[in-house]
Order: sequence, then C-alpha cells, then structure tokens
Amino acid sequence: MKRLLLLIFTAGLFTFNYNAQCTPDPLYADSIYGAWPDTVTNFASGQVGAAYAQVLDFKLPTDAGDVDPGFAGVPVDSAVLTQVAGLPPGLGYTCNNPNCSWLGGEQG
Repeated sequence: MKRLLLLIFTAGLFTFNYNAQCTPDPLYADSIYGAWPDTVTNFASGQVGAAYAQVLDFKLPTDAGDVDPGFAGVPVDSAVLTQVAGLPPGLGYTCNNPNCSWLGGEQG
C-alpha cells in the first residue's frame, strides 16, 4: 500500500510539473514581432498572499532592423532569456521550452 501511494504521489508531481508549461497564444502567430500584454499597463494586478499568474506572449523579429533601423538587414539568429529583473519576492517564471531560448521569428 505504501508503495502504491508513493507511486501515485510521484506520478502526480510529474503531471503537475508538466502542466506548468504554457503554450504561446496562436492569436499572435501572424504578428511581425512584439510582446502581449503590454508589460507596463496591461499586466494583471496581484495581492499579497493570493495566488498569481500572468502569461506574457512574445514573438521575436526576424530582422534586427525592425527593432533598430541601424541594424536593418541583420538577421536575428536567436534569443535566450537568462533572468527576469524586478520580480517581487516569491514570484518566479517559467518558459514554454526547457532552455528559455527561441529562434528569430519564433513565438514564446
């Protein structure tokens, strides 16, 4: 009986961990590039002691000139998210892929 409970508990942990991954919203697949919702004005507000979740969808440009005209014609190879600054204590982040990296033109 103890082994069965341990097996069920372990399987449940892997199931909940797997479901923590998010899927990019297909609504933004046709966009050139950007981030949604606007990170300054449209994030959901939270309360201390209450559960909080916010999904940030983004799409990388394929040409660096879309972001800075001085780099027009330079292809965007990839981007890697290494940290998120300014998160309140107790909040973390997760990516839709294990290494938090995306190719130019990809959505995350």
